[in-house]
Amino acid sequence: MATVPYQVPPEYTDNPNATDPANPFTVTPVANVITIPSGQVAADVTITAAGTPEYTLANPTDLVEGFRYVVRITVGHADAIGSTLAFGNAWVAQAAGATNLSTFDASANGDVNIIEGVCIGQKIYYTILNVSAD
Repeated sequence: MATVPYQVPPEYTDNPNATDPANPFTVTPVANVITIPSGQVAADVTITAAGTPEYTLANPTDLVEGFRYVVRITVGHADAIGSTLAFGNAWVAQAAGATNLSTFDASANGDVNIIEGVCIGQKIYYTILNVSAD
């Protein structure tokens, strides 16, 4: 019996929406809106805007049932300290009693927020992990 080597699906290796060859998941907010590109389930975002703007994490255009979505947002400049994050209506925070539920934190330059959730019934049920720059 011949062994067939496993091939990684192209969506995990070739991303036509990639903006940074070193990190194919780099996403740049447009007008302070963070949008996960079509066909992607992860995004790596650095916020730098001045004046403590509100960013919005938009709904993915092609939600896939059972997929896990991960968005890493880094406060990349002192001007972005104090920024806030709103969510599209497909993003649903876990129940208030969840042990790892947190809120978006942009209190220091270098803060990292990891938003992770799973798609169930065309909604992404998420939690946020904060990694403080302190």
